[in-house]
Amino acid sequence: MKHALALAGCLMLGLAGAAEASPADAVPQGRLPDDVTPTRYHIDLTVLPDQPRFTGHVEIEAHLNRATDHFFMHGLGLGMHKAYVLVGGVRHEASYIQVDPLGVVRIDLPQALPPADLRLVFDFDAPVGDTTAGIFRVHTDGQWYAWSHFEPLDARRAFPGFDQPGYKTPFDISITTSPGLIAVSNAPETGTEPVGKLVRHHFAPTLPLPTYLTAFYVGPFATLSGTLQGGSGHAAALPVRVVGEQRYRAQLPYVLENSKAILLLLEDYFGQPFPFPKLDQVGTPLLNGGMENAGADLYGASVLFVDKTSAPAEQGYFGELVAHELAHQWFGDLVTPQWWDDLWLNESFANWMGYRISSQWRPDLAFGTKAVADALEAMDIDALDVGRAIHQPIERSEEAAGAFDDITYAKGGQVIAMMAAYMGDATFRDAVRLHLNRHRYGNASAVDFFQALADAAHDPRLAAAMQGFVDQQGVPLITVHREAGRVWISQTPYVARGATTSARTWLVPVCWREVPVGSKHCVLLDKPSMTLPEATGTVVLPNAGGSGYYRYDMGEADWMALIAQAHALHPAEALTLVDSAWAAFHAGRLKFGVLLELTAAMAGHAYEPVSVDSANRLLAMKRQGFVDASTASLLDRFVSGIYRPRLAELGFDPRAHAYDRDTVDRRQRRHDLVGVLRRAGDDSTIQALAVAAEARLHGDAAALATEYLDDAFHALVVRRGLDGAKRLWTLASSSSDERVRRSAWSAIAQSDQVDVAQWITSQLDAPRLRPVERVAIVLGLLAQPATRSRGEQQALSRFSQLEDRTGHYGEVLLGAPKVSCDANAARNFGTNMLKLAAAAKLGTLDIQRGMALAQQCDALRQAQGRNLAEGIRAVTH
Repeated sequence: MKHALALAGCLMLGLAGAAEASPADAVPQGRLPDDVTPTRYHIDLTVLPDQPRFTGHVEIEAHLNRATDHFFMHGLGLGMHKAYVLVGGVRHEASYIQVDPLGVVRIDLPQALPPADLRLVFDFDAPVGDTTAGIFRVHTDGQWYAWSHFEPLDARRAFPGFDQPGYKTPFDISITTSPGLIAVSNAPETGTEPVGKLVRHHFAPTLPLPTYLTAFYVGPFATLSGTLQGGSGHAAALPVRVVGEQRYRAQLPYVLENSKAILLLLEDYFGQPFPFPKLDQVGTPLLNGGMENAGADLYGASVLFVDKTSAPAEQGYFGELVAHELAHQWFGDLVTPQWWDDLWLNESFANWMGYRISSQWRPDLAFGTKAVADALEAMDIDALDVGRAIHQPIERSEEAAGAFDDITYAKGGQVIAMMAAYMGDATFRDAVRLHLNRHRYGNASAVDFFQALADAAHDPRLAAAMQGFVDQQGVPLITVHREAGRVWISQTPYVARGATTSARTWLVPVCWREVPVGSKHCVLLDKPSMTLPEATGTVVLPNAGGSGYYRYDMGEADWMALIAQAHALHPAEALTLVDSAWAAFHAGRLKFGVLLELTAAMAGHAYEPVSVDSANRLLAMKRQGFVDASTASLLDRFVSGIYRPRLAELGFDPRAHAYDRDTVDRRQRRHDLVGVLRRAGDDSTIQALAVAAEARLHGDAAALATEYLDDAFHALVVRRGLDGAKRLWTLASSSSDERVRRSAWSAIAQSDQVDVAQWITSQLDAPRLRPVERVAIVLGLLAQPATRSRGEQQALSRFSQLEDRTGHYGEVLLGAPKVSCDANAARNFGTNMLKLAAAAKLGTLDIQRGMALAQQCDALRQAQGRNLAEGIRAVTH
């Protein structure tokens, strides 16, 4: 559908008649030819948020590099009214034709022009969308707001240009809008002027930027301004401002003060001031994450606008995301990749930096360990026989979106963390500073960064070690074994049951220590095996600090000895222990009974996300059909028996502010315990949550703390079924609170009740549902066994609608086959998804991964299902 609509649009865009590119001059599918190099943009957009279209006037200074009568650039869905080229003051009318559904444009000239400086001039209009692709708008509390989001390929929806990261130029931007509205862009506002009944806002010229980092925000925003004093090398105080919808006015002070605190930590790390003349922190309700627009970061409103009363997890996510996006201002904006195939380095570094800096900002939140949890989850897809390396050549533009996945963020971030741990923090920091100083306001490649690492450490092997992890897929498995009184480690690729992989090796920075107390030692494993001469034969922890991107294995006696010490491990070390033990089970090398011992032992860990990790993995196997209903009840009893006493010790009252005086650690521990007990079907916990949700539905907002919205709404649907789901629908569809809406849709969609699924699918066309919420509901249906088939029907029948109208969100449907543990069902569903994705010119790797995960899960279920049942019965009788 998307393809057909885009081609139809091409017929309307030509100003001087449509023409097909000749076979000798085919439409570029990836990088543009270097016929034209842009040197400066002049952009004026007229954006009235209450109107469905905006208008633009754009002039691009450029250099024609060779004689030609045509060239290619970008523009997607623009209604072009005027296009011409100025050369030496002489005007040449141009034909503007969109020749590709992804926004490649051919400019035809009346005659060939010689190499010269040009000015390209365009007048156009374009739609304002309702999703985060291009310029989009939202109506909240009776007012319209508009924002922009362009990465990777959506600047071309807002203005014609050369939309690829290697072209960095200054931008002269102005925004024309209604009086009384606030306009925000990348540079400081320098003044306004009346334009008829409207007002034009002028901004200072930007420093060199690529198109995808430009920003255009307009609306009746609430704002709060401040300055950053005492930063690293500031010639003057840096203006910092928070910008959001009026409903978030009360949260602005917290966001401002804590953004400044995080910014100071980043300036200290990079050893240089913020690289742009001002910073705006801007929120929008349609974004879940963030976008590092230079000097004008954009965030999901529900993530950005928190305060000191927010749940610890919400404050932690705020800190991590703000640190991530602000780190990009240096690593991504100041220094930008030449092409999308090095995008991974931007995101991998920022992912690591976000967790590192947020841990400095609020160590009490212990949020940094989540980076390790994310990396361990990424290992599941990285170890498949289908996949990609971190660094992946991008030959076609549609492949760029595929670079925004767990391999880029989580694996890449952990590889950065592993290298930093091996090099030492100060040496790694010096390498980062060296890289930034070498390429300020320019472009650089991953190879340039690797060279900076090697230069700072005076060790050329480090470049090769990084290259090995980023240029090949897979997860190293470090096996510890004992021979003749010595401890050996060896490496092979990790392979789960039902999967295959090819032989490969890495230069693995392995850091290990002896437990319970032992110093950390690091070696570069550059061969198939080697001894650990410092090991004395006691219990060896093969991933000291938990920063290594590898799994490990050992003999059962060593596993049991290590599990006995698990309660005393650092949280990151404990997470890698749980993951490696489960990975050994998935590979057929560890008995299920050891995992039950692990679950009981980990329950005593002080860091609650570690305490419940193994239990949550057990409960996931229940959903995946590893055990029958009677055994599932025994599994629930086993988990509840471990964790119910821990919650009773803490106490549980779901009311708002009930635990405001508790430490962050106690609040987080209680939240995680409630979650695992709700998933285990614990009756008393579910009853308390459902009662609180009922009170919330009856208007008592204080009856339910925000941090329990997810669990309470799920519990309500468990207790009240279809009636509860309908009441949640009424609440969510009339609410402007993003947390309420998100939690309600999740509870309804993941009910695992057929009648609820039938009803919610009949509501998917309701106008009160946002496009991205429709995607979330379909994914929720897919996630539960009883509703999976209905979710598959909706995903297939609505694929074009969802993908076309939800921008980047629609692509998450591509991973839908992975929620099944039935290889045949996933194969059938995935085959149909592959056809739809190919027709929409979307990458298909996520579908292939999903099918492979289902096959792997099915193989494990077939091999271990009986052992699971026997093991669970043994520990519950």
